[in-house]
Amino acid sequence: MPGCSSVSTLVAEAARMWNLIVLSYGSSSPALSNRQRFPTFFRTHPSATLHNPTRVQLFKKWKWTKIATIQQTTEVFTSTLDDLEERVKEAGIEISVRQSFLTDPAIAVKNLKVLASDFQGQ
Repeated sequence: MPGCSSVSTLVAEAARMWNLIVLSYGSSSPALSNRQRFPTFFRTHPSATLHNPTRVQLFKKWKWTKIATIQQTTEVFTSTLDDLEERVKEAGIEISVRQSFLTDPAIAVKNLKVLASDFQGQ
């Protein structure tokens, strides 16, 4: 019963070899929904992509046509943002800047600030 996505991913990949069931109460990584990769994994917590339709609706409500994103480069955030990117494209919204970081977000935040000021000048 691993509780987080990173641990669940490792446990579920190993458990597959012995056909063991893995149940998680807190893993939200969309990657864990891949039944080919994780056939014996189950969870009580929804995938992180569940929030993406709401995010798109908020962008539409505020009439945003361009957005910027920042993410930590772990599978849970990367796959969630990949899903969001598909949804905003369908909605006619552009991701103009996509910043990522491994452990320290300082440089990515700095880049977003610089790029945001560039967009305000347009």
